[in-house]
Amino acid sequence: MDLDPFYAAVAAINFTLLGPWLVVVTDRKELSRHDAASRRTAYLVSLQFAIPGTLSLLAQVAPTVVLLWRTAFTLAGIAGGVGAILLARQIHRQTGTQGIANLLRYIAVPAYALVTLIAELPPSAVKSLNIALTPLQLEAVLLSILVFLGVQKTWTVAMPPTPSTPPTDHDDLARTVGATRSHRAYRQQLAQDRRDLQDGWAAMRAATMRGRALPMGSRITSSATMS
Repeated sequence: MDLDPFYAAVAAINFTLLGPWLVVVTDRKELSRHDAASRRTAYLVSLQFAIPGTLSLLAQVAPTVVLLWRTAFTLAGIAGGVGAILLARQIHRQTGTQGIANLLRYIAVPAYALVTLIAELPPSAVKSLNIALTPLQLEAVLLSILVFLGVQKTWTVAMPPTPSTPPTDHDDLARTVGATRSHRAYRQQLAQDRRDLQDGWAAMRAATMRGRALPMGSRITSSATMS
């Protein structure tokens, strides 16, 4: 079976996914320029695409030259396993999630270990497993799993959960000042309403007193005039 089309597709997928990830790192300041831990996480995520993509390219160079692809897969398996372990720690520290960290520890790391092991085993040892696959075909299956895991890692790092930040002293002070101002405005409005009511009541009393102070004849004249 010719595996060149498969490895060509895997290389294209990995480097295509690596491009948007570099764009995300450039746009997200907390990933590229925030601190050393964030930059380390961004680099470890990029390795999860760069390593399978580079392996896929090397697998197409000379698949009949066993020493070439076995050496490449051995070194890449070791580097990928170490990178997955470090990335699991970084993701757990930064996001506090255990799910993707456990995927890295219990799936990605063993997958990279199998990449190295299959590259080191002689063909007779692989045949003794009664698996109808060649070593390069087994490596292709493992790379497919690693591509899927790479997407999950990228999503977890790019879309971290938003932590609920407790209110700070500044927030408490702002709420206190706002409440004080609202209460003060309410009291001022209440005092103004009271003054308006008192003025209206005083005006009514003054009008009533003037009416009582008029002589009886003036009242009758005023009433006749109005009639």
